[in-house]
Amino acid sequence: MATTDSLAITRILTAAAERQSSDVHLSVGNQPMLRRSGKLEPLAEEQVLTPEAMLEFVELLLPQDKQAVFVQQRNVTAGYNLGNRARFRVHASFQKGYPSFDLRYVPLQVPTAASLNLPKLLIDLASAREGLLLVAGTFGSGRTTTLAALLDLINHNHAKHIVTLEDPIEYLMVNDKSLIEQRDLGDDVPGVPEALASLKQQDVDVLGIDVTLPPSNWPDVLRLASAGTLVIVVVEADSTVRALEYLTSAWPGVDAESVRLMLSECLLAVSAQRLLPRLGGGRVLAFELLLGTPAVKSLIRDGKVVQLQSVLETSRAEGMVSLERSLANLVKTGEVMSDEALAQSTNHEALESMLKAK
Repeated sequence: MATTDSLAITRILTAAAERQSSDVHLSVGNQPMLRRSGKLEPLAEEQVLTPEAMLEFVELLLPQDKQAVFVQQRNVTAGYNLGNRARFRVHASFQKGYPSFDLRYVPLQVPTAASLNLPKLLIDLASAREGLLLVAGTFGSGRTTTLAALLDLINHNHAKHIVTLEDPIEYLMVNDKSLIEQRDLGDDVPGVPEALASLKQQDVDVLGIDVTLPPSNWPDVLRLASAGTLVIVVVEADSTVRALEYLTSAWPGVDAESVRLMLSECLLAVSAQRLLPRLGGGRVLAFELLLGTPAVKSLIRDGKVVQLQSVLETSRAEGMVSLERSLANLVKTGEVMSDEALAQSTNHEALESMLKAK
């Protein structure tokens, strides 16, 4: 293993952490690229990456068992610690026949729920004894950070047994009032079905899930959420309604009607989020929040999920927040430019109307 390559990766990742970059991209023929405040920029002081350097990075960034998976499956995800200074989520793949890396910076300390601008009602629901909370968003929207913040909030305020199922483990959590067990898919448990089956036999108060759940596994998750466990699940969807549409779709071998019934009984709320460039630097969270009110549960039970968008937009008095309302608030407080808010909006007319209102 070349010492120069080890020093290079240390320099690159140290610079990324010091410059508050969210992501690092490494590929042959390019300088290392950093994403800062949502924008890509080259790490100008570093040289163009060579094939030899990228092959060395495989040994430096991936543990041996993950290296074997990488060679066989051509892509793999792992965690990487830069000493005690920073942690990264590493995704390795191939491009043009050579390894390529996408690394996401993970702060060593879990951000607080308040510092993330999470909805107060979502924060309050983290104290629930049982039920289902869905944290939706696309890749890079901060979903994993939101999950970690909610779990850490519980950890500091309640004596609970918290179990997570992650792929890979990103934030390393430390016990406070709660007992926390973080399980890595692949290293600690062979797969999702085995992990869920094991949890049925354990005394678990809170379950955090940050892995891709096949449709066939959702009934087991919903049963846990209906039987004394608070379950918080990260899902990939760009809105609250689309997250629920995915869960209630007709899947081979899955009883959709049964899923709708269980979901209507245990749903506490669905949040969906996205990160926007903040004026002055950094990024800020925009979100929407759909609460599991009787009206919402009734529509889910009846298979009328598409009508939930109307409920979301007309239930502000009950604490629900549409994406446009959140974007309008960020513009009015001077945190986000109106052009950026409009680019993120799914209902331009509604947002423009809110921005004009005093």
